[in-house]
Amino acid sequence: MPIIATSHGGLYFADHRNAKAPPLLLIHGAAGTHLDWSMPLRKMGSIAVDLNGHGKSPGYGRETIAEYAEDMIALLDALDIPTAFVCGHSMGGAIALTMMLEYPERLRGAALISTGARLRVHPDILSQAESNPAAVAEILFSWLWAADTAESVRARGRAIFLAQKPSVIARDYLACDVFDVRARLHQIKTPTLVLCGTSDTMTPAKYSQALAHGISGAVLHLFDGAGHNLQLEQADAVTERVYRFIGAH
Repeated sequence: MPIIATSHGGLYFADHRNAKAPPLLLIHGAAGTHLDWSMPLRKMGSIAVDLNGHGKSPGYGRETIAEYAEDMIALLDALDIPTAFVCGHSMGGAIALTMMLEYPERLRGAALISTGARLRVHPDILSQAESNPAAVAEILFSWLWAADTAESVRARGRAIFLAQKPSVIARDYLACDVFDVRARLHQIKTPTLVLCGTSDTMTPAKYSQALAHGISGAVLHLFDGAGHNLQLEQADAVTERVYRFIGAH
C-alpha cells in the first residue's frame, strides 16, 4: 500500500483488509514499525500502520501520545472507516487507551498488549535515546524478550529499532514517560481485552492487571513465560485471543 494522505500528514500502512472481517487497526510501540506485528495477526483484516516518522511514514514523530491518537483518527477518516477494532502494543496501547477516552464512538473494541495506564521510562533510556541509540538498544533488548527467544528474532527487532531516526526514538520515550491515564480508566466503556506476558520486564503484569481492574468489563489473559514482545513470541496464541474477542463483539 502506498502512503495515504490524511489531514495530519501522510501515513504508510500494510493493508490486509477483507470483506469477511471488521477492520482492525494495529498500532506498534515506541521506535517500532508495522513489522512488529506477526503475519497471522496482520491477516485478520488489519490495517498495520507505521506511525508518523516511523518505518515508511514521513515525518519526525510526535511529542505526545494524544497527537499519535489524533493521527490514527485521521487515518480512519482518510480510509472512510467509521468504526474499527484497535490493537495496540506498548506505546501503541497508550495510543489505543487515548482513543478509547477521547474518541470512543470510533472504536468497536480494543486489545491492549504489554502496556499500562502509566508508562514511566528508565532515566538511562531517556538520557541516551537521541545521542546514543545503540546503547539504548542494548538496554532495551535485555528487557524486551523472553529468555528463550531465538537470537535471529532478537536481531531482527534490534535492526528495526536502529533503523528509526534517533530524534523519533527520543520523542517516543519522552511521550511515554509523561503518559498517565490511571485516574480516567473508569470512564472507558469500550469492550477491552488485556494481554501480557508473565515475564514482561518493560511493562510488568501488574500494569495489565491494573488496567483490567480499572476498565469496567475488561478481560485479562496472562501468557506464562512470555516477554514484552508477546505478539511475536506467541503469535498464534495472541492471534487466537484477538480473533475470539473480535468475534464476541
